[in-house]
Amino acid sequence: MSQYITGTVDVTNGDATVVGTGTLFLTEVAVGDIFVRDGDVAFYMVSSVTTDLALELTGAYGGVTGLAVNYSISRDFTVPDNIPFMNQKDIHTAQIFTRAMNKIQALITASGAAAQNKFEIVIPIMSDAQAGLVVYDGLLPGRTIQVNGIGIFAQVPPTGADVIVRLLRDSVEIVGQDATLANGSANQESTLGTPQVFTAAQRLGLKFIQSGVSTPGSEIIISLHVE
Repeated sequence: MSQYITGTVDVTNGDATVVGTGTLFLTEVAVGDIFVRDGDVAFYMVSSVTTDLALELTGAYGGVTGLAVNYSISRDFTVPDNIPFMNQKDIHTAQIFTRAMNKIQALITASGAAAQNKFEIVIPIMSDAQAGLVVYDGLLPGRTIQVNGIGIFAQVPPTGADVIVRLLRDSVEIVGQDATLANGSANQESTLGTPQVFTAAQRLGLKFIQSGVSTPGSEIIISLHVE
């Protein structure tokens, strides 16, 4: 589990300070980690870690004051874009997913504004990389785009065989234009031999191609390099 949930915390409405009991914030928590109190919908970012028993949020806590309450601090993020991961047995996954989607949307918007010709589409995959699994088949680009490459990141790398990601156009496989995450690797970028063009109304999808593995790889994020 990537989250830190040891001990309890005191939180005060209108105060950015979180006071811990039985916590080791100095060694277990970093600036930018995500703090969520049990029962809250809102999440907060860690601004600084003062001691093992105290940290500061980037904004004042907006919930109800509570003493010795349970909490979680999420600590795993993509590099360099800081999109949070969800791992097995994590709690507060709705808040983490919301943060991830907001971050992805901001990155897409910023990429489009900064450089209209090139950007990335980042797709988090909740399922393991099982052979033949269609993991995404719903992107309508809204304008003609060209996919030049595919990046694959796995929090848990595959073992036993490579993971291959294949593009789909309107649910039909585009054979021969694949991306590969090598056996045992956590991160790999692939440039397509022939860039693939999708019109505004064509659905873009992704499919895993893999066989003969004991661990297929999981908690995967795929980035499509597009112009």
